[in-house]
Amino acid sequence: METDAAPRTGGGSCEEMKAEEEEENGAADQRQLGPEERRRLLERLVKVPRGDNGEFLARIKQRMDSAGVETPTIEVRFENLSINAEAYVGKRGIPTVANFFMNKLEEALNFLHVIPTKKAKVSILHEISGIIKPSRLTLLLGPPGSGRTSLLLALAGQLDSALKMSGIITFNGRMIDEFIPQRCAAYVSQEDMHLAEMTVRETLSFSARCQGIGARQGLLSELVTREKLANIKPDPDIDLFMKAGINAMHWKSSKYCNASSQKGHADIVTDYILKNLELEMCSDILVGDPVMRGISGGQKKRVTTVMTVFLRTELHHDNIEDGIIYIGIMYGGLNTSIFNGYQELVWTVSRLPVFYKQRNIHLYPAWAYVLPMLLLKIPVSLTESIIWTAMTYYMVGFDPSIVRMLKQILLFTLVSQMAYGKFRLLAALGRDMVTTYTITAFADSMLLALGGFFMSRNIKYSIDMPKEMKAKGATEDRLTILNGLTGALQPGVLTALMGVSGAGKTTLLDVLAGRKTGGHIEGSIKVSGFPKKQETFARVSGYCEQNDIHSPHVTVCESLMYSAYLRLPPEVNYATKKIGTRTLVVWRTKILVCELSKPRPGSKDLNFATQYAQHFLVQFVICLWKQHRSYWCNPLYSAIRIFFTVAIAFMLGTIYWKTGTKIYMRQDLFDAIGTMCTSVFFIGIQNTITVQPVMDAERTVFYREKAAGIYSSYPYAIAQVMIEIPYTFIQSVLFSVVLYPMVGYTWVFTKFLWFLYFIFTSFLYFTYYGMISVSLSPNCQIAAVVSATFYGIWSIFSGFVIPYGRIPIWWRWYYWANPVAWSLYGLVTSQFGDVEHTLGDANGKSIKDYLLWYFGFRIDFLEVVASAVLGFGLFFAFIVILSMKVVNYQSR
Repeated sequence: METDAAPRTGGGSCEEMKAEEEEENGAADQRQLGPEERRRLLERLVKVPRGDNGEFLARIKQRMDSAGVETPTIEVRFENLSINAEAYVGKRGIPTVANFFMNKLEEALNFLHVIPTKKAKVSILHEISGIIKPSRLTLLLGPPGSGRTSLLLALAGQLDSALKMSGIITFNGRMIDEFIPQRCAAYVSQEDMHLAEMTVRETLSFSARCQGIGARQGLLSELVTREKLANIKPDPDIDLFMKAGINAMHWKSSKYCNASSQKGHADIVTDYILKNLELEMCSDILVGDPVMRGISGGQKKRVTTVMTVFLRTELHHDNIEDGIIYIGIMYGGLNTSIFNGYQELVWTVSRLPVFYKQRNIHLYPAWAYVLPMLLLKIPVSLTESIIWTAMTYYMVGFDPSIVRMLKQILLFTLVSQMAYGKFRLLAALGRDMVTTYTITAFADSMLLALGGFFMSRNIKYSIDMPKEMKAKGATEDRLTILNGLTGALQPGVLTALMGVSGAGKTTLLDVLAGRKTGGHIEGSIKVSGFPKKQETFARVSGYCEQNDIHSPHVTVCESLMYSAYLRLPPEVNYATKKIGTRTLVVWRTKILVCELSKPRPGSKDLNFATQYAQHFLVQFVICLWKQHRSYWCNPLYSAIRIFFTVAIAFMLGTIYWKTGTKIYMRQDLFDAIGTMCTSVFFIGIQNTITVQPVMDAERTVFYREKAAGIYSSYPYAIAQVMIEIPYTFIQSVLFSVVLYPMVGYTWVFTKFLWFLYFIFTSFLYFTYYGMISVSLSPNCQIAAVVSATFYGIWSIFSGFVIPYGRIPIWWRWYYWANPVAWSLYGLVTSQFGDVEHTLGDANGKSIKDYLLWYFGFRIDFLEVVASAVLGFGLFFAFIVILSMKVVNYQSR
């Protein structure tokens, strides 16, 4: 291992090395390293990676040894190393909703020294000692849970701060707190965390540039000096490679090491790594994500809506109501600027794991990561503001002064920058999608509420030729991945499928298992001599994929029971399934393999009376049980959503304290209605954005289980929809019980029930809207961006910003198609639609009459409104169920 702690014996600048090259030491000119020169150099050095890489490294070592230069090494020692943790054990250790609240309450009381902690001390490592010698491959063995990962994290200086560590760790005799282990040691985690939008080459090149050259520059300078004194002529190719590699990382502008030439120098190091790791064939392919293999899942799509709803022909300057509408238009613009920043929230959260990994190995400081994001968003904010203002300012009929228009552009630009910065901050605080979305909803509530407005034979598999390859000269229409493969998998025989990276092993297994969703499959696949039927084959086979895809919030036992309930036939009773889940599955598989391996004369094709082991109702009940366990053991979603709902209710209650009983003027009425509008919007939006990552994670599991033939799409989808109902109802009850008396709405039981009904149905269709956005989008990131587009539109057409009578006639259809408009209609009418109290500044109109005159709300239309709001929830649920059946974004 290299270390910056090694002594440096020379300046080794680019100019010095260039001057030394011009001496007669056999060195090659390393300035002209174009792509073709780099390729030829690497071909000479490393012809076949598996055979020549050792020889290549030996040549470098021979050069160092001949000049008497030693490569710095590091010896790591650990003595009496212990790692301990405090955690809840037993049933209290399961992260259920109930345990979440109990644990938090206990931690608070413990902090106040009221009660002692009930956490148990868990020993992860106990007084272990060892030495990791340099230049050796050390194998760390141990059973699961023995603390291997904790030991490696401790040695790499990346142990969680919540864990307590004792003992001594030294690097070359220096204590770990006197050293920077991240500069010479890296922990490779089990999960591959990379930016999906970058190609393999870009990822490696970025890492190389961030790490710099360390002590290599001084070593190379000393090496050249000693070779000159000893009159040693180095191997030209080795000399060129070493110097080019050093210059690749030396960020200094000079005659020979200018910025334009450094890219070529950096590429030679990257090219060597790609060649050595056999990644050349995919070097220019995007890293991608688990669902869209080879295709970036992080590409963002910006949805732009041109709003002509405020055409000035309908706007006047005659009365207060006109002024309210102008304020509403500006509110809509601010709302749009703020919600446009939601994409930054998703973008930041999805990249935080990569950032933390790179930061922990000291690739760069945090400010170097954040500052470019800030600078790159300035032109985006400015462009968005100019487009919005240019399309609305004069059409609406604002003041024609150019100065005021420029002020509005500046205001929207600053608000947009504020929104981007706010969402980055919230993402850094939340760190995961669910928590971040929840605190974002709370922050947005405060921001706007306080803002003043509210098997195989001859198999061939190919895909359509990628555009990138056609651009490089490929003339074929298809790219063949599997070309005429023939083989047989014998029952009862463990068959190992072997091949080099990129040979198509996973592709072959995908084809055999029937998991491909695209491409072209030719040839025949037979099972026991009969043509394979995917429905039948899925019943008797299992496919263990590279990615372990499971519902993250159910236990191992629950996951096995869930599979057994659905896959084992009804003849096996539930008690047997529960007692011998794992044994029974293995036993049944062996029996089937044995039966299939001995075809008898007159045998028939394997067939089942039904496509699935269980009928529809049983599938639904089992899927609903699994969803219940998944939600109950996911407090980050279920518990935190309820907690923030209550918090927002208290916040709104204090802001709008008793506004429901003090309605004397029109503004008092608008304040009371603003409470309802704010309630529906921000709890509803919270439900939308928090359900998206949960739905996205469950959808990945659904793809795997559906492909395995465990159940039909409909029972799973219905269960996914149904599980939200009790949680949303509890959320609605808590919100209503807290907010209703604080605002001071009339304490009539029927009015409270109407309030609770409209709050519940509104929260529910917002939740289903979030599920729709995920079901119809390839990933959670795009779903968040697309769904955010409608928040502003629903707000504008809700009837509060602009009442129905003031909306241009060609846009009024959208008012009736807007679920929020119906919710607001129901909430306002159920509370104030029968109040005969006269408003002091409404020309003698009562509250009831004013609602009819200004908003068009009628109390006798309340039952229709209630049916419409419920209908939106049912319609959205139907879209979720249908989309999970029809839409499949998994590309394989």
